[in-house]
Amino acid sequence: MARSFAVAIVAFFVGLSVGLGYLAVQRATPIPERPAPAPATAVLNGDMPPITLRLASSYTSAAPQLGSIGAATTTKLARLSAGALDLKFHEPGALVGANEVFDAVASGEVDAGWTSAAYLLEKDAAFGFFVGLPFGPRTSEYLGWLYHGGGQELMNELFGRYEVVPMVCGVLAAEGGGWFRKEINSPADLRGMKIRFTGLGGEVMRKFGAEPMLMPGGDVFNGLRSGALDGSEFSTPMNDMRFGFYKVAPHYYLPGWHQPFTAILLVFQRQAWERLSEAQQAMVETVCGDNITDSLAEGEAQQPYAINTLRSKGAIVHNWSPEMLAAFKKAWNEVAAEQAASNPTFKRLWESYSAFRESYAEWRHIGYPH
Repeated sequence: MARSFAVAIVAFFVGLSVGLGYLAVQRATPIPERPAPAPATAVLNGDMPPITLRLASSYTSAAPQLGSIGAATTTKLARLSAGALDLKFHEPGALVGANEVFDAVASGEVDAGWTSAAYLLEKDAAFGFFVGLPFGPRTSEYLGWLYHGGGQELMNELFGRYEVVPMVCGVLAAEGGGWFRKEINSPADLRGMKIRFTGLGGEVMRKFGAEPMLMPGGDVFNGLRSGALDGSEFSTPMNDMRFGFYKVAPHYYLPGWHQPFTAILLVFQRQAWERLSEAQQAMVETVCGDNITDSLAEGEAQQPYAINTLRSKGAIVHNWSPEMLAAFKKAWNEVAAEQAASNPTFKRLWESYSAFRESYAEWRHIGYPH
């Protein structure tokens, strides 16, 4: 045992000597310096200089979600790119009017736009698939069609006719079903009404003898107060709360069958988009994905508070009756069939969208509690 102990002691000191000798050699050998990392802008841009683009908005940055998400987008991109991608947000009217954003992007007058396809329905009703359709799906199902059911490819094709690169960059919760000066108890009550109801939902209202009108959002309150309007849809309860419609048209109807969710778009003039490196393009796409998560979560969290606040201020909140919803849906199916018969682009989109919804139907039914 003594001999084994002695051998172990010797081995320990031999190992220690070898280790110290190795460290001495290491100290004597200078460690080569690592090259300094490349500047962030060079890495992010592939050695391209930083890029500044002008973004025209259809919505003021003060508007919750509608505009605030657009302003946040530019901040997120600046942080993510270390300043290499500067997308400058411009309020409505600063560069072009709110309803002129898409045309300004298409012509190259501005590089990018924060807008809604609702402004484009007079160009082609097919744009309605990229804002929110009557009796359409919830956001999760819609995004399934958009990203994994062929929707984005059809979107690229439609917008590409105008040399515009589009992407959904935020989503809103379901809209309110409309503010009315008097109660609506049957489809007959809509006859002769002047209603601010845009897009395809407006065409549904026309089926009942209502007169859908186009009116800027800022004029709606005065239109309801003066009687120039008998009713108006506007936005989500969260946004409607800010405008005081309950003071002049207290009857608030839900659900918003005409727009169960709303897509907000970030669009680029094609040449401006192609100026960006692949990394910068990926950053834009990543920020839009983050926006969808943020806006969906915020919108769902805020609507209950908004409804309760509206009630406390005097709004009379109604549910559309089953009779009214059935009538609206029947009229919508008629409108969709008419559009598909007269518009080949609408037909292609309608077939893709409907096929996805049909394939999803069983999962919608069995996958979630009712």
